Amino acid sequence: MSHVEFLGPPGSGKTTLYTELSVTNDFHFPFLNFNKGDSQPRPVDVQLTDKITNVLRFLWQRPAYVKLLARASRETTHEPIHLVDMLLGTAAEYEYAVRTRSPAETVILDEGFLQRALSILFRTDLEIFCLESYLDTVPLPSILVHVDAPATTCDARQRNRDKDILSKSWVDSDDTVSVLEDLRENCMQITDSASQRGVSVIRIENTGSIDNSVKQIRRELRAKLEST
Repeated sequence: MSHVEFLGPPGSGKTTLYTELSVTNDFHFPFLNFNKGDSQPRPVDVQLTDKITNVLRFLWQRPAYVKLLARASRETTHEPIHLVDMLLGTAAEYEYAVRTRSPAETVILDEGFLQRALSILFRTDLEIFCLESYLDTVPLPSILVHVDAPATTCDARQRNRDKDILSKSWVDSDDTVSVLEDLRENCMQITDSASQRGVSVIRIENTGSIDNSVKQIRRELRAKLEST
């Protein structure tokens, strides 16, 4: 399945841009929906039984992912159970997207497999986790939208929105800028490795207006999709 994923550190504006892009309704956003009179999309409520069915379908087709889950639970330094739950959730969401899109639609995912690679790197010793093996196991997107911003900007956005993504026991709460800088470098590492595997990359320096960033994403997405 041809699909698009977003990647970015906390505070980069990744989810904001993803949501704003969905307003254009040019692509298939499987977990966002518009009701009459809405100015913003609402999350799609997927039933638990459907999530379980989608997970089982995904794992049946990709047995190597089962080994990846086992390795993640064994090698993750922090929050292994939570991480495995996120990886299962991403598998279920991907499978749901496959089943709900029309043949002509391109699916766009906010929290896809490459963002999950960042979740793993955030919780795992870099000397243990093999990013290359992970990327060889998961279904890669055809296009990656890498959203970035300076660490100080990301930190200020997090504080203004009272986000607690970095409120973890292993994170130095007095030096979140340094942590965000590490996460930015992780995103660059993931992007470079994905690019080497043929993933086309759209790089967004999200320091200006949201409208301009969304226009850039829409323009470059259309150009890349039309060229394939």
